[in-house]
Amino acid sequence: LDDFEMRFPFNRLARFTGLEEYPEITSDPLALKADYLKIVREFTEGIRRGCQANRIDYNLITTDQKLDVALSAYLARRTAK
Repeated sequence: LDDFEMRFPFNRLARFTGLEEYPEITSDPLALKADYLKIVREFTEGIRRGCQANRIDYNLITTDQKLDVALSAYLARRTAK
């Protein structure tokens, strides 16, 4: 995920571009932040639980992380098991 999706650092009136069929909206992000972050946490936790239930490794990374570093860290953890 993008780091902004995880932290939702917006603090002043902002225009959010909808994806697919959702329209563009202008809103006060402070009014949305708590609910938005809760939904993202529930979503990522659901994915994590689903992976765990199916014995699939789950490793959440953000787009600001270098892929080679994140992959190396994951592989090191997996090798250590």
